[in-house]
Amino acid sequence: MNDFNDIAILIMMFVLGSFIAALYLSSLWLTVWRIHRGRHPALWLISSLIVRMGLLLIAFYFIVGDGHWERLLAALAGFVVLRTIAIRRVRQKIPANAQKG
Repeated sequence: MNDFNDIAILIMMFVLGSFIAALYLSSLWLTVWRIHRGRHPALWLISSLIVRMGLLLIAFYFIVGDGHWERLLAALAGFVVLRTIAIRRVRQKIPANAQKG
């Protein structure tokens, strides 16, 4: 029964890592949108970076908890998988001539 609980927790951490990635990438998308359309783009870029990284580190800190590195690895795997999917989807929408350079 204990192995089943461990696997269920790791699956939940993977899903949580995917959710964190979705929040991180959507806030990055909003930042890019604001840079092109708003005033003070450097302020938006720097403040967004600080907030996004701070929240990301806090989330991963709480996932580790009392030294559960397995949970951190599962959450990081979820983060990387969702990030990879997002990058592939965005690249498919960009015209081929715009991807060069």
